[in-house]
Amino acid sequence: MQSPKYLLFSKYLSGPLFILALSFLAGHHAFLYGIWENGTPSSGLLPLICSSCLLILGAVDFLIQFKKYKLSRLIKVENKNKNLNEVANIKSVLIYISTLICCSIALYWMGFLISVFLGLLIVMRYAEDLTWFKAIFNSFAMVLFCWVLFSIFLSVNLPASRIFIY
Repeated sequence: MQSPKYLLFSKYLSGPLFILALSFLAGHHAFLYGIWENGTPSSGLLPLICSSCLLILGAVDFLIQFKKYKLSRLIKVENKNKNLNEVANIKSVLIYISTLICCSIALYWMGFLISVFLGLLIVMRYAEDLTWFKAIFNSFAMVLFCWVLFSIFLSVNLPASRIFIY
């Protein structure tokens, strides 16, 4: 049987450490592909941007989870609703997976911005239990950020909708 310290570590810190490792791997490959060549962006620029975002998110998540890990070691709390928490986690994972599949299918017909907005809205409302206002606001902010980053700054067209093309 595993020790309680290991279980607490794997519960709180394994996810952020995985994200940090993934960000370092993406950054390494970004530099292998090259970032900038002859005044134009090269194929490694997008992995570098993604790697930087993952690094920031992973570091913030690590700090938050480490604080929870330390608090859980100091305070002994009995978990009477263990089965309810496991059912909620399975529900969230199923919502994430089904939303990703639906978004990848809908990407062809609805385009990037609409399908990502709807996918984020579903995930934030039903898997993360945010209010409608927060879910709509966060989804719109993320889609706006993606549009500004790719269309304005990088001058790269996002996949367009097939419905609105004549």
